[in-house]
This record gives sequence, C-alpha cells and structure tokens, in this order.
Amino acid sequence: MIHRKDGALVNRLLGEVLNPNDPGEGIIRFWLEMAGWKTPVRKIPSEKLLFRTLEKVGFSKEQRNLLHIFLTTKTDEPKEMITKIRRELRLH
Repeated sequence: MIHRKDGALVNRLLGEVLNPNDPGEGIIRFWLEMAGWKTPVRKIPSEKLLFRTLEKVGFSKEQRNLLHIFLTTKTDEPKEMITKIRRELRLH
C-alpha cells in the first residue's frame, strides 16, 4: 500500500524513469495519462489506478513488480533501497 509520505518519492522515481533528463516533465506526462482515463477507470482504488497507468505509459511488468516490492517492503536502510530501486527501474 502506498502511504502519503511515499507520494513525493514515487513521483520523483516515476518522473526519472519516464524522462531522465527532465523528471518534472516525466511526472507531468504520467499524471496527464492518469487523468485521461474514462470515469469508470478513474473510480478504481488509487493504487490500482497507479499501476494501471504505469502499464499504459510503458512500464514493464517487471518494473511494476519492482515498484510494488519497493512500496511494500520496510527497511532500516532507506537510502540504499532508494538507490537500488532507481537503478533497477532504469535497467528494465
């Protein structure tokens, strides 16, 4: 489950993957895609909508799984985990 405190970090990660040279443009593209769903889709739970939109913008199943694991795993080493997910998302 995504918590509010994770939102800014997730936005940054998604923006970096979608546009490494301009993460701000990347996340704007993502949010425009998310907002573009027809009403029935927009009414699904926000986490499902997030992952459906990730697929729509081209994130592979492996990337989506990596992000899900990142969001659901607690760690005592958050800095290392963030570095790892940044690297892994770009490799897939």
